[in-house]
Amino acid sequence: MKIFLLAAFSALCLLNATAQNKKIVVYRDSTVDDNADSRYILSYGKALVLRVFTGNNMSHFNVDGANKDLHYAANFQPNIGFGVSYSFLTANFSFGVGDPSEKKGKTNSFSFQSSLYYRKWAADVLIKTYKGMYLKNDVPDVDGYYTNPKLRSDIFGVDLWRILNPDRFSYKAMMTQNEWQKRSAGSFLIGGEIYYGHVNAHDSIVPPAIAGTYLQRGVSNLSYVKLGPGIGYAYDFVFQRHWFIAASFVANMDASFNKEIRTSRSRWAFAWQPNYNFRIGAGYNSQNWNINFQYVNNGFPIRGAITEGKYSQYSGNYRLSFNHRFYLSKRKKKLVDE
Repeated sequence: MKIFLLAAFSALCLLNATAQNKKIVVYRDSTVDDNADSRYILSYGKALVLRVFTGNNMSHFNVDGANKDLHYAANFQPNIGFGVSYSFLTANFSFGVGDPSEKKGKTNSFSFQSSLYYRKWAADVLIKTYKGMYLKNDVPDVDGYYTNPKLRSDIFGVDLWRILNPDRFSYKAMMTQNEWQKRSAGSFLIGGEIYYGHVNAHDSIVPPAIAGTYLQRGVSNLSYVKLGPGIGYAYDFVFQRHWFIAASFVANMDASFNKEIRTSRSRWAFAWQPNYNFRIGAGYNSQNWNINFQYVNNGFPIRGAITEGKYSQYSGNYRLSFNHRFYLSKRKKKLVDE
């Protein structure tokens, strides 16, 4: 991680030096957007954005306890990937590098995540499946980490958000780099989500050696469906025109249908459960280049249906990306002073 940050810092300094006292070439038909305030947003809707990135995925599952929570995690290695963005479409592909720690067991995974960013709307599609997790807590008579190679965690869902200040705030500038936020701006967000999640331990989720202190002892399967409206806010702080720090946070008031399976007994129960997600971005923009660090986190609290125990499931990733914009055809251009 230190190597990634050092590389990013060096590249940012180089870009900042080359941008001083120069003029920017702006292609007229790539910046035309009647719904955007040109004082705040420079659009590259007709440009192709190619990126290379490195980062890691995160998947956690927690079991709440009276004295201490249990923290399961997937065993991932860092990844390197390539991506492309054009207009509202973005696709990224990655593969793991290096070997994960053998002490934490093996995690098999499938992940698909797509975000669609329009001028007035933002949408996310999420499909994640992990099999094999380890426990960060100490378990008696276990040398090293307690692992469950059969524990499977699934999350599927979509969310949709209306951007209420689309003429001055750009989600694309924050997340997909095919726009440039030239001045600081923010926007309230309203929308909703629907998600399905499932955890199957093929045995007790709580290790038998420590099960006595947990209400969830004996529970082997957990499922939930969450849907509901939400509200949030996003803000992109820009300084010296090129540098930015951005963040968004949304909270949902979800109707949650939860199911627990304990030995031969299963039950569904209903609960109102708030849910949240946030994303953070920071980096440097120039006419053709962008360097961006992103952190995305989704949290799903779950309430027991048979027991009174509580759980929570988290999914997210962090990523450092180097992005370049390419223009696909010859265009009229003009010079804009920095």
